[in-house]
Amino acid sequence: MTSPLDDFDFDALFPVMERLAQAATPEEERTLRIAAYGLHYIDKLSMLDGFRSYLRDAQTPATDANLIEHEFVSMPDARQWLTQAQGRDVGSLVRVAGKTHAVWRDEAGELTLAPSLTPQDLEKLKK
Repeated sequence: MTSPLDDFDFDALFPVMERLAQAATPEEERTLRIAAYGLHYIDKLSMLDGFRSYLRDAQTPATDANLIEHEFVSMPDARQWLTQAQGRDVGSLVRVAGKTHAVWRDEAGELTLAPSLTPQDLEKLKK
């Protein structure tokens, strides 16, 4: 059984990448070096824990239960929540009266709700 993607030894990544680069074409080596610099950058910005969290999320199936962050009975309830929402909520999916919406910023920089779809919504439309 393989370990989850977020369970890795950061320092062990680079020797493996170096070994792969030695057998790579010049373009493959360039790609590996870019990936290594990207990981180093994430570490230097103290964002490695956030990256691990991202990897956990990336491995989670894209189901409505995992994607919808909040559910509201009505649009007024959702708009009330928006007044207290934070900038980190941009891109979040919410369900309002059974319909999916994404949190976005409008031209004035205010948070707003835009109609959106989850993979399950798309499957329902196909039927």
